[in-house]
Order: sequence, then C-alpha cells, then structure tokens
Amino acid sequence: MTGLNQIVALGNGTVRAQAGIRLAEIETAARPTGWELRCMPSTYRLASLGGLYGGGFGGIGSINYGPLAAPGNVLSVKVMTVEPAPRVLTVPAPEALLLHHAYGTNGIILEVELALAPVHQWIERLDVFDDFADALNYANACVRSPGLVKRQVALLATPIADYFSHLNDRYRAGQHAVISLIAEESEGLCASLLPRHHGSNAIRQASEEARTRNGSLMEYCWNHTTLHALKVDNTLTYLQTAFDPLRYPQQILQMEQHFAGEVMSHIEFLRDIEGNLTASGLQLVRYTTPERLNDIMQIFRDNDVKINNPHVLQVEDGKQGVIRPDVVAVKQSLDPAGLLNPGKLRGWALRDQLELDSNPLTRATRESPTT
Repeated sequence: MTGLNQIVALGNGTVRAQAGIRLAEIETAARPTGWELRCMPSTYRLASLGGLYGGGFGGIGSINYGPLAAPGNVLSVKVMTVEPAPRVLTVPAPEALLLHHAYGTNGIILEVELALAPVHQWIERLDVFDDFADALNYANACVRSPGLVKRQVALLATPIADYFSHLNDRYRAGQHAVISLIAEESEGLCASLLPRHHGSNAIRQASEEARTRNGSLMEYCWNHTTLHALKVDNTLTYLQTAFDPLRYPQQILQMEQHFAGEVMSHIEFLRDIEGNLTASGLQLVRYTTPERLNDIMQIFRDNDVKINNPHVLQVEDGKQGVIRPDVVAVKQSLDPAGLLNPGKLRGWALRDQLELDSNPLTRATRESPTT
C-alpha cells in the first residue's frame, strides 16, 4: 500500500489522502495552508494514514479532538471489496467508522478523508518534578485550563524519563516528567502554574525547529515512550488502560502508589469519544510471568480502570471481549470469503449465530475500480 501515497485533495479544513501516505507528509503539506492533523501517533514520521485508520487510536491532538473515532474527525473512506469482481465504495461517516480499528479484517482501505485543526506555533516542554502527585496535579491543571491552547500533555512517572538516552542529561535521574505541547501565546500560563506545583523546566523548544532536526518531544509520548524504554530494558512490557473521566486523578495516584515501581505510570490526557476530559494509560510493567501480568490487569479492573489488552491476537479480546455484529456484517458484505486477516476477527467465526444486517453500508456510493 505504500505506493498509494498521494494527497488527493487538500481543502479548507479537510484532507483526503491515499492510505499509504505517511502522516508526516500530510502534516507538512497542510501546515502552510493554516491547518494540521487533529490527532496523530507519536510514530507519525513512519506511520501511514491507513495504518492509523486500521489499527490506531489517536495520539497527539486527542486532548482537543478525542480519538480518531470521535464524531467529526473522520469524514469518509474509500474501500475496495475482496470479491471476484471487486467494488470500490466511498463510505461516509459515521458508517466509515465500521472499518476503523478493524486491523484490515473487513475491507481494503484506499483513501481516508479527515477533518483538520487550525495550525498553531507550538512550544514543546519537558517539565520535571520530585513528587509524583505534584507532576500529576500540574499536568491536570494544564489539561483543565480551557484557555490554555495545547496539543499534547503526558505524565511520566520515574524512572521512565531516565530511559530517554538522548534527553536524560537535561534533568536529574529519578524525577517525574510532564511533556506538553503548548501554543506560543499560551505558554505564560504554564510558567505561572509550574512553581505552584514545585516543578522546573528542563527542556523548552520550538516544535517546528525540533521537527526539522528530528528532535521533537512528540516522539517521546504515546507508543514512542514504550519504544525508548525497550531500547534500554527489553524485559519490560506495557498495558493499555482507560480511566474514569469523573475520578481519573484519584485512580492514577492510587495505581501508582499500589504498584510501587512494578508498574510505571505513563499517562496520556485526552478527550474521550463523548468529549469528556479523561486519561488513558500506557503503563510500563516490569514483566515476570504471564500469570502476574494477568493479575496486574485484574487489579486495574477491580479498581474500575478499563483494560484494552494489547497482549491478545483477536480484535474483540483487546476491547473487553465485545463482539460487534455491525463490524462482522461489514466483513460479510465486503469480504464474503473471509480472506482478509483470517482469524483476527473472532466474530467472523460466530457469524452464523449473529443477527447481521445484509446491507450495513446504506450510504456508500459505488465507483469504478479504475478510479
């Protein structure tokens, strides 16, 4: 799919691009026109648009716009069916989201149309703290300040920042860190919040300049945090968690104290699909046994923190085991022989037991396969 790497249309706040294009190329093309991606993974320099759509969640920018699946972020997709005579369909939102995060199980994505965000001149900051609660409270103050224009806020418990071998000479070992992207015009509020929470600034840089030298702090957040840690200690593993929007600060502090270093808090702040400010975790875990890893995940569940298990094969098992008949119906419509990513969608094996819509994409329009 990497040959399908062109921007098809760049409009006033929208972009349609082929699935193989790298997200950084969209960002580079859009920013001079006054727009940027609403959300992108930390791997944006290598990640493709189709990869984000098929297996991604959100990322940098989700503090404002929520995950990719939040209403309004995805406008449409173009998909090819897997049939003796393939069809090419343009599927508008919200039906387009039936093909999102399905890991290529129910259609071949050719193009994705996204809404964009107004561009800002971002300042990247890494602020450090001696106390985890101070770091948490500072991050939460930034998150919950509506007038502070931001693109990213991440909280990293010690020793996570110590794993950043290209940065860790800028702060003391054993410190907690908050990485943020703040609009240039809003940075003064951060400067006033920081001393109230006993923090200090370790790194400050203009995002545009940092990206030109491949030194952006965006590449130390989201899944990149795990990648940096694994370069230092390949015995680590990680979790994917979702906190309660009504009490995420208390839950974060409780879990950090409970595991006392066995599980290291990596927290990403965002809006959920309903627009609530909340937090998700990509916690690092000192791995010992499969049994202990399962115990750790159960402790989170017992404390009302959801687990999206990344250590499973099938789509549904990573999403609390829920089988979605509408997703299975799309696969039956677009891939009737079940050729795409066999075994990945558990609901496909159970399709005869499900009540499936025979026409799940009612708003799709058909195009010639040659267009």
